[in-house]
Amino acid sequence: IEIAADVFVNGGFEDGPIFIKNSSEGILLQPTEDITNTPLFEWAVFGAVKYVNSKHYLVPEGNAAVEIVSILGAIRTILLLKEGSSYHLEFVMGVPIDSCAGELILTVQAGPTNQNFTLPNNGTGYSKKFSLGFRAETNLTSIGFMNVQGGETSDHVICGPLVDKVSISAKVSISASLRLQVGLQQLLLLPSLLLAAVLKIDEEFLRNFPFSDLVI
Repeated sequence: IEIAADVFVNGGFEDGPIFIKNSSEGILLQPTEDITNTPLFEWAVFGAVKYVNSKHYLVPEGNAAVEIVSILGAIRTILLLKEGSSYHLEFVMGVPIDSCAGELILTVQAGPTNQNFTLPNNGTGYSKKFSLGFRAETNLTSIGFMNVQGGETSDHVICGPLVDKVSISAKVSISASLRLQVGLQQLLLLPSLLLAAVLKIDEEFLRNFPFSDLVI
């Protein structure tokens, strides 16, 4: 089974620079490799990356997202994960505006794993959720998104894939999951669990011995 691991401090990109009130162009972020000193909280920025809002762009969720505009432009962060454990990275990739046409290709890196994700586009904006499984080889794991193929608007302005709603879930065994559930809350739920078990037994009893078969 999988359990969501809330390790992304800014996976929805809601923490970034303040949008200019009357601007519809988004904010071009200052490139930086330092995730401790960046305009996009917890994310390093490479190349041309725009911080965009839902008022003027097709943001999948919340108020903000990032558009990786330039080819080989990228964002990257470092997460503290458990070495040797398996994880699933989930994210939403989208078309930033309706007029952005062309096939968008995004390379996603999660630890030692890299994979390309493609979003065909005919000029009608939409977004799609993707996932990538990986194994953490070290405790400090790099997560990155890079534009390898962008598009062009009807005004001949380059555009790139939109990234939003980045999250991670960890694969754990059922026994480990059950151990996580031990505590006061489960003790309080014990009567309900016992009742559910009794009802389940009754259900199986009635299925195996229906009343219609009883002779009175």
